[in-house]
Amino acid sequence: MRPEIPPSLDYDAIQTTDAYVLWEHRHEPGRRAITCRRCQRTSHHPQDVQARFCGCCGHWHDDPDGATDAPLGGRACPHGGVP
Repeated sequence: MRPEIPPSLDYDAIQTTDAYVLWEHRHEPGRRAITCRRCQRTSHHPQDVQARFCGCCGHWHDDPDGATDAPLGGRACPHGGVP
């Protein structure tokens, strides 16, 4: 696993898995971000955080089979897109 690098110094890791790191803003509780460990991109979009979704590589981190790599894994994009 790569070291956890926060999106800014104002974020603390609140959940770490092999697939992602969930961050919360120190001064604004409830303001969160998610970093994908596959592509190392971070999203601050609330729907990405809630769905545990990486908009960059299209991976759903909550999928137990890890089989949701192909375009949105047949699921609707949390931003209103279609598979």
